[in-house]
Amino acid sequence: MVIAALMVGAPSGAQPAGPGSVTEAYRETAARLIGAAMVDRDGWAKLSYLTDRIGNRLSGSEALERAVVWAEQQMQADGLANVRVQPVMVPHRVRGNESAELVAPVRRRLAMLGLGHSVGTREDGVTAEVVVVSSFEDLAARAADEVPP
Repeated sequence: MVIAALMVGAPSGAQPAGPGSVTEAYRETAARLIGAAMVDRDGWAKLSYLTDRIGNRLSGSEALERAVVWAEQQMQADGLANVRVQPVMVPHRVRGNESAELVAPVRRRLAMLGLGHSVGTREDGVTAEVVVVSSFEDLAARAADEVPP
């Protein structure tokens, strides 16, 4: 798989790359990589398969394991030498059941997504007033407001 990055333009105020710079040292190599990527669709096809067929690859997930096996097989099929998978310790989190429900004036389940590594809620849940804000600025302004019991 060929992956190439192309930087268009330089940051404002940047000096042009001079002789002996990293940019100059790798200019020819980068041009060859970019040229190969422009005529060979194999890298794009592999990226497409990885993202569309295997999907999100969170640390410790089954999808990550499938992606590692797939990548190893692809590299071997491409004729790369010394392809091997090395064990790596990564944090693993299993998402628990999460839910939110409006209880008054009518009962209605709400769509929600808990943040990663959030503290779990006690078994009997939490019941509280809803504070409506219309923006992050509104939220910041109301952060110090007293919340009703």
